[in-house]
Amino acid sequence: MRKVFHRKLIRDNAPDKMQEAGVVFETRPLEDAEFKNELLRKAIEEAVELGDSETKEKITAELADILDVIDQVREMFGIRKTELKAARALNSKQKGGFRQRLLLEWSEGGNYKTNE
Repeated sequence: MRKVFHRKLIRDNAPDKMQEAGVVFETRPLEDAEFKNELLRKAIEEAVELGDSETKEKITAELADILDVIDQVREMFGIRKTELKAARALNSKQKGGFRQRLLLEWSEGGNYKTNE
């Protein structure tokens, strides 16, 4: 059989499930710096999967995955829940939310960046 190289962060129970399924595999523990990088990559991976989701059930599952990753990122970087809540409130106050459902079609001139 051919080896498939994944090189990605997996959940704690994945090795047990793979072993039960008869999969031959290799894992290794990550040092803090590498774990931080892999967590951030995992957040992107999960966001892409959310973007590809079409059913309520799949969207719910992907949101749960994203929240799990966010919680782990928050812990790894020492961000308290209250700090995250305050940052969200500040973002909302300064940038607004998404209730108006606005899509920016185009712009011209000025210094405004859409991620501000």
